Amino acid sequence: MKKIDLKEVIEATGVDSLDLARVLFPSNKYPQVALERVMRGESELNATQIYNLSDHTGLEINDLFTEVK
Repeated sequence: MKKIDLKEVIEATGVDSLDLARVLFPSNKYPQVALERVMRGESELNATQIYNLSDHTGLEINDLFTEVK
């Protein structure tokens, strides 16, 4: 199974996590909290958010996913 490891993506690309949170959760009152929930595995990104993550980080969508053991 493949999964997006947001912590790894943030570290690899050097994007600011607060900026990324605002991009992924633009209408959320607390975007950083929403991002942290995704990073803890409590929620998942939808297709639009995955596209926005790709666009913001400059990574291809396929490159966002890593194999989970």
